[in-house]
Amino acid sequence: MANNKEVLTAYAETKTNADVSHANTLFYKIKVFLSSLKRRGVRGTVRKLLLYYDFYRRGVDLSSENLFELTLVGEHKEHGTAYLQNSYEVIEKIIKEVEKLNLKVKEGAFLDYGSGKGLPMIIAQKSGFKRVIGVEFAIELYETSLLNMSKLGIKNFELYNMDAAFYVPPDDVSLILMFNPFDYVVMEKVSKQIVSKKNDYINDVYIVYINPTCNYIFTEDDNYEFIENIVFETGEIANIFRLKR
Repeated sequence: MANNKEVLTAYAETKTNADVSHANTLFYKIKVFLSSLKRRGVRGTVRKLLLYYDFYRRGVDLSSENLFELTLVGEHKEHGTAYLQNSYEVIEKIIKEVEKLNLKVKEGAFLDYGSGKGLPMIIAQKSGFKRVIGVEFAIELYETSLLNMSKLGIKNFELYNMDAAFYVPPDDVSLILMFNPFDYVVMEKVSKQIVSKKNDYINDVYIVYINPTCNYIFTEDDNYEFIENIVFETGEIANIFRLKR
């Protein structure tokens, strides 16, 4: 994992309604396993396998899904990307990195836009956030997330099945996560919702944009301050912004 002060872009454009069927194939899983061995070694890979085996044993479903095969709500159905199973390692490291910037970040609420089946919320809850919140516009993903939370015994969470463009963040939010969930059309509206509450937030608010394609929405808005980027060994990149107060 590397950090520097340059704003990075993952892709030249946002691929909406992408086909991610390959992510559930045996070939892809073997490829991920071999990559893990190369990056983490045997011990690190075994730790990862045991972690996901525990999810499997409890009946937790984190498999990838194509949005075009799901039931979507709201008026921006054509502007989502896809649901790919998140990397536990990436989310865990992001939370630790933001905590270095602000030791009190976990005293606030963790908010995940495009929360999918809930893995980032699960990780945030286990890491100590007082409250975790997810916003997801695919009914099937929302319902699976509810089941996953129940199977893991997680109770201090809020989950909303709605169009992210119309969600208003709570006053106590401290960390907002976006794993390239939608294109610029929705991102611009989400940003306006975030900024609209600027004077009401009781915590410093950090925005982590993973595999970003719409950086300009944050870099060209004086309400945001770019802090740093993170480049992961897995290939993902993340830009960290802070909302100016």
